[in-house]
Amino acid sequence: MSDLRLSGCQIEKIMSRGEHSDLYRAFSDELQRPVMIKILANRFSAGSRMAKRFLRGGRLAVELEHPNIVRTFAAGEERGRPYMLMEFVDGHSLDRILQVKPRLGWEVAAGIIRQIAKALEAAHERNIVHRAIEPSHIMLSPGGRVVMLGFGLAREADADDVAITADGALVKVTPYSAPEMGDAEPDCRGDLYSLGCVWYHLLTGRPPFSGRDPLELLHAHRTAPVWPIIDLVPAFPSGLAELLDALLIKKPQHRLGSAREVIALIDAALNPDLIGGADAKPNKTMFFSTMEMLAVRRRFTVLVCDDQESTLRCLGETLRRLGMTVLCTRDGKAAVEMLHKRRCDLVMTDLKLPSLWGKTLLESLRAAAPAARLVLTRTGRAAEALYSDPSLKIFACLERPLDLFAVRRTAQEALKEGE
Repeated sequence: MSDLRLSGCQIEKIMSRGEHSDLYRAFSDELQRPVMIKILANRFSAGSRMAKRFLRGGRLAVELEHPNIVRTFAAGEERGRPYMLMEFVDGHSLDRILQVKPRLGWEVAAGIIRQIAKALEAAHERNIVHRAIEPSHIMLSPGGRVVMLGFGLAREADADDVAITADGALVKVTPYSAPEMGDAEPDCRGDLYSLGCVWYHLLTGRPPFSGRDPLELLHAHRTAPVWPIIDLVPAFPSGLAELLDALLIKKPQHRLGSAREVIALIDAALNPDLIGGADAKPNKTMFFSTMEMLAVRRRFTVLVCDDQESTLRCLGETLRRLGMTVLCTRDGKAAVEMLHKRRCDLVMTDLKLPSLWGKTLLESLRAAAPAARLVLTRTGRAAEALYSDPSLKIFACLERPLDLFAVRRTAQEALKEGE
């Protein structure tokens, strides 16, 4: 390939090979400096659907000029080879760095995420959605600059990494994919979810979800709770942990709304005493201060009831992180017995447990703990009917799949109101 000339550039060497394209170092005769050329893989013919998407993405990328986005000078087709001509970045992709150093310190990771968020902010302001945020599309230079590649590149689904959704849509699935993919046209909130997955990977050495096949991986994104980051990285600041959880909320309408908020909240967590240092005022409803965390310290006891072991475990660890004493059970009758033996300030329960369910379950829990706040970890018609029953005094209903940020917020509000 070193003898190939393309768009007035001499190809020098291969830098990386991807699923859909290859990245080369080249020398531009016109610019008189090194450049990078991304060329669509040979298996995609000129005029194919992937070639059209590749060129469309390249033309979108040409419109973006930002220090944290790799500059794209041109996108076109020459001798049947679709290509993008980009600035040369002397550095390594993040996925290559993670192969050498699987985990990064939280300060380094926060700095990387902030720069990526700056790139997303610039793209989203032009209504450009990345849709493929992952470590291979992020490059780090020796000077500390973080840049993103692949803006606007709609990815073609391949047979080895796609899933068919309930409505028959074929979607590309990665460990960084948003849960709503395949169900709706992607928007900036999907990029923010993917950003959270990358952040989680930087801190823990692995993405938040995995699966044996694409369908299982997509199901995990949509239903599985995220293992609390603070349990895996105890030194991670609580404010940043709350922000990461807000990025990984499964329902896009409940997720953090903009990259600007991400930047502001990172600045607020890293520089709490810096006035006017953030690009936007942090939304204080998105995370809780240390003093607010201490307001629900271990004087409160919570009973958590769920018949799914993974959900029970994540709920328990999430509430323990707030400093509460947490009791857990998977059985309805056992829950009632525990309430007779020990005072609980809050009960969080699913509607159906082995041995007890529905209104009978809630009446039994209410009779055993008349003063406890009661939160249902389920919505739907049955939950709405029970919520409106004044005798049960249900404080709130949490939507499935459970978002741990919403769990913490509801628990804190319930206990503060009960003081």
